[in-house]
Amino acid sequence: MKNITALIILAICPAMLAANASPEQNYKQAEKFQKNEKNEEAFEYYLKAARQGDAEAQFYLGLCYNYGDGVEKDLSEAVKWYRKAADQGDALAQYNLARIKYSSA
Repeated sequence: MKNITALIILAICPAMLAANASPEQNYKQAEKFQKNEKNEEAFEYYLKAARQGDAEAQFYLGLCYNYGDGVEKDLSEAVKWYRKAADQGDALAQYNLARIKYSSA
């Protein structure tokens, strides 16, 4: 019985640690996946960090939606995440918003 309890605890701990990761940890994990061209996994970690308020992750999440990297292409979602990053002063997000606005005019 003790062995089963120990195994259950060991199985649950990594999931709990991942759920409590900081925005920076999630962003760094996303970068690792992106470098290895694992776009779907990268998207998931960018999303976690972006929801935690990380401006850089919000920008990259916008890119994912803009180009369909790891997620279905969705320009309105791209704009939403670019805007969140731009509101925090991210210059690249501001630039991409301007490009989208200019190209749709």
